[in-house]
Amino acid sequence: MDAGAIFIGLAIMLLSILYVIGPFQKKQKEMQVVSAFEREHPGERRRKILAALRELEFDYKIGKIVQEDHAVLRSQLLSEAARLISESEAADQEIEALIERRRQSREIHTTRCPKCRRVVSADDLFCPSCGMAIARPCPECGMEAIPNARFCSRCGAHLEQD
Repeated sequence: MDAGAIFIGLAIMLLSILYVIGPFQKKQKEMQVVSAFEREHPGERRRKILAALRELEFDYKIGKIVQEDHAVLRSQLLSEAARLISESEAADQEIEALIERRRQSREIHTTRCPKCRRVVSADDLFCPSCGMAIARPCPECGMEAIPNARFCSRCGAHLEQD
């Protein structure tokens, strides 16, 4: 055998291997496309699904799609749209809950002057704006103590003096 025949045989073998492997690589690319679609922003996915629904309705009205196929495709698209909407609503509720918890924690840790309602720091004994004495909450019962008091008037706990 000469070198040309061996070279042609190797080339044919390489092409046949690539031909056999081709469908497997195509399947992997399709799976990557699906995962990229799922990673897409939910609003964008919802917009695409609604566009597909409009196109499906148009195709059904002009007679491109039979009624049985239309019903199946429409139910699939509607269920996907409903799933996306419920996920979006759940995410919105979670965000709202986080915002509310943040607001409540800020309100708990924010001290305001009883006279001018300006925010004062936790170390201030007097309001820097109006000079009013700032009442501190009792560490035991939470009732606001009288400024400069040594004990709580409700529970009798010792109040720290700065």
